[in-house]
Parts: sequence; structure tokens; C-alpha cells
Amino acid sequence: QGRTWEPAQATALPNPNSKVGMTSVPMPRPGGGGGAGAGGDTSTRLVLAYNPSETTRAPLHLAVSDDGGDSWTDVAVLETDPQGNFAYPTPIAVEASEGEAVEIKVGYSVWGQGIRMATVRLGERPSFVCCLA
Repeated sequence: QGRTWEPAQATALPNPNSKVGMTSVPMPRPGGGGGAGAGGDTSTRLVLAYNPSETTRAPLHLAVSDDGGDSWTDVAVLETDPQGNFAYPTPIAVEASEGEAVEIKVGYSVWGQGIRMATVRLGERPSFVCCLA
């Protein structure tokens, strides 16, 4: 049996008519007693890499949604240079070991002349880990 999609809806997130990248990760529900693969009760967290601007491809942020995309919370700022051009972000989730935070790797173009990779760990308190030039 196939899956069905609901009609697309606008979000409150600003965007300069530029590509965004999204992935999903399993997250344990409070009181669920475990994560994915551990037989615990899980839900899905959406992870979005995007440019929070209506006119430029800078800055570049990472946001999460725990309610299917109805609301978003920025959890990391990957790039801040207001003169930059950070495009085509593509996040992937790296499976976490038991007890570790989920790691999100985001590859993106810088001025169309090179690619950078940022790593962000998602957990109770998501934090920016590193960005390679």
C-alpha cells in the first residue's frame, strides 16, 4: 500500500526562493524508555537546513520540528557572514550509538566555488560542533 501526501502548506520560515534540505531522525518520546532500535516509544524529529532570509543566501541555519513541521526551532547557526552565499544545504543523519546524541552532517556550497561540511549533535541541548573550511 502506498503513502499519500497532504497538499503543501506555507511555513512561517523566511526563504530567499532557495533550496532547503530536510531529513528526519527518530527521537525518544518522554517516558518512552528508549530510542529507535531499542524497542522504545519513538517519534520523528524533522531537521531542516535553510537560509532564514527573504533576500539572500546568508546566513545558514539548522532548525528542528517535533510536530511534523507545524513549528520550527533554530538549533544551530552554521554560517553568519551577511555577504556570504551559502546554498544547496543537504543534511544527513548519522545514527547515534546508545546514549549518544544524533549527529547531523550538513554539506553546502559556498559561493558555488567550494563545499563545506558542518556537524551538529542533536540531543537534549543541540549544539554547534564544528565547521570545516
